[in-house]
Amino acid sequence: MGSLPMFAIVASPQKGLYTPTKSILPMNFGDGESNELMSPKKTATPRRLFSPTKETPSTSQPAYQRFQSLVESGRPTLQLPYKYRCLAETFKCLDTVCSMFFNRHETITMKKLKPAVQRMLRKNFSESSLAQIAHLYPEAYKFSQKKMTNPGSLTKYDYYQLVITPNVAESSVHVTSTTDSDDIIMSGQRKSMNPQVMTERQQHFNKLLLDIVKVEHNKFLQSLNPPMHISPERVTRWHPEFDLQNCPDIGRKELPQPPNIEKFSSARDILSTARNLFDCATPKERMMQRYEAKQKLDKQPDVVEPKAYDPVASILKGVPKSLIERIRARQAAKALDSMTRRPSQDKESNNYARLPDLARHIRNIFVTESKGVLDLDFVLAKLENSYREQIPRNDMKELLQLLAKETPLNWLTFPHIRDRDFLKINKSADLTEIIKQLQTKAEEKR
Repeated sequence: MGSLPMFAIVASPQKGLYTPTKSILPMNFGDGESNELMSPKKTATPRRLFSPTKETPSTSQPAYQRFQSLVESGRPTLQLPYKYRCLAETFKCLDTVCSMFFNRHETITMKKLKPAVQRMLRKNFSESSLAQIAHLYPEAYKFSQKKMTNPGSLTKYDYYQLVITPNVAESSVHVTSTTDSDDIIMSGQRKSMNPQVMTERQQHFNKLLLDIVKVEHNKFLQSLNPPMHISPERVTRWHPEFDLQNCPDIGRKELPQPPNIEKFSSARDILSTARNLFDCATPKERMMQRYEAKQKLDKQPDVVEPKAYDPVASILKGVPKSLIERIRARQAAKALDSMTRRPSQDKESNNYARLPDLARHIRNIFVTESKGVLDLDFVLAKLENSYREQIPRNDMKELLQLLAKETPLNWLTFPHIRDRDFLKINKSADLTEIIKQLQTKAEEKR
């Protein structure tokens, strides 16, 4: 036997199989290609399916041109009579209900239209209001009589209904559908009543009502003594003596009526109709009509219209004519100024009229607090509690700035210290002189 070594190393057998690893390959950046180790990329373009979308044609107008009428309309200052406002509200509700039926491509009959408009208007709606709208705005709707069937009735009785069709211009629609295989482009004409169309129709209807009132107002100005000549576009208020509620009623357009189909329920109706048909326009009937007309003319007495009583002429009896003419000219000039006055001028006049009273309140606040400088928010809170009008804080701050601008000798200033606004007054200034100057300014702006 051979001899064994003194020390024997006993170790566990090593694993010959290792977990597979990814060998990093060199990346070549020179030729623009890289061998990066990552998940395989999808080279195929996925198929995209889109629902048809509307594309605006290239020839459409920009938004600032399409909505320019909304900017130019501004805030209306001329009021309409109550009956005209009711008719405008009726047209608005009628147009809203008609748009819902029209966009669903339903036949709009008076039977379906009346209850829907009455629920929305909270008032009765009849054909007389529809006739007024048709007279004032004939391009808005088309009216016709259509024969309707009644399939659920036992008698199978057919009847005629008034059909209302909104007169809306056709709008072009451009629809595009994109797929991998091909592109489908569809374009065509379609009528619809969108909010923009409804707004334009309502504005046009209100303008027509306002034009009628302007014509009546111009007639009233011409009837004055002396007559006033003013362009209707310059008028921002009606004349103080103009009776706005006495404007004439809107005329009524004759709507299409169903054909006159006589239905006889008994033999008596047939005989009476035949008798009237054959006895009319006979020589005897014509002679009796001429005799009755002559008798009516002979019985009418001669009517002498008395002269109208003029209370103004009786009161001004004995007053010099030149003085009356000067007074009337002064009244006409004052009325002309009030009719052409802008709303911004009224706001400026009211602000200047508040300044004298506001100066007294500010002076009292500083005297009560025994200080020459106060926090601006504290002064505004005091003015909100003590001023005779309820004015928002921002508007009150603008009034204080206007007061500081119009008062002399820096009577009121706004120092800004440590990110806070303060109010400071000059106690040595004469408040009486300041109030007189503010009252003079208010008279000039009136």
